[in-house]
Amino acid sequence: MQLFDTIIADVPATVKALSDKELESDKTEKELIEHKKLESPELDLKNKTVDVKKETVTDKDIAEAFLLIRGQEAEVVTYTVPVLGDLFLFKEVFPKLSKSKDYGLMFHRSDLIYKRYSAAKVEGNDALLEEIKNRAHEEFDVVQQGLKQMDATIKEFNEKRLPEAVKAAFQKEKAEREALKKAEDKLKF
Repeated sequence: MQLFDTIIADVPATVKALSDKELESDKTEKELIEHKKLESPELDLKNKTVDVKKETVTDKDIAEAFLLIRGQEAEVVTYTVPVLGDLFLFKEVFPKLSKSKDYGLMFHRSDLIYKRYSAAKVEGNDALLEEIKNRAHEEFDVVQQGLKQMDATIKEFNEKRLPEAVKAAFQKEKAEREALKKAEDKLKF
C-alpha cells in the first residue's frame, strides 16, 4: 500500500535528523515507532444518525432517483456514520467513496453517508422503510468487511514492518556516525 511505503521511506530521514543523544536512546526509537503507527479506521455505528427530509430533484440526482424527474420534490433518507481512526487511510482504502456525488454511499469529511431518494412517501410506509434500512445496512456492512480485512494488514505493518524499518534505520545511522567519528579521530593531530 502506498501509504505504508511512504511512511517507511520517511523513517531514515527522520532518524538522520536526530541528535546523537536521541539516537542512543531506546526511548526515542520506541517513540518514533508509536508516532508513525497507523490507527485502523472504523465505523462508529453507535453514533449513526438518520434523517428524512424533502428535496427537489436535480440533474445530478437523476441517476439514483430514476423514478423521479428533475424539479420534482422527493423524500430523501440520509444515514450518517462517523468514521474514526486514520481518515487518510480510509480514503486510500475506499477511494471511490471520496468522489463527489449526491446519492448512494459516499465519504464526506469524517462521515460515511448513505443517501436514498424516494418517489413514495416514507412516513407510514413500513415496507419502504424496511427496504431502505436493509439497503443502508448492506452498504455499511460491505465497508465494515473491507475495514476488518484492512485491520489485519495495518496490525502487521504496525507490529512488524514499521519496527523493523525503524530499527534498521537506527542501526544504519549509528554505524554511519560511528564511522564518521572514527574518521574525525584519525584526522586529529
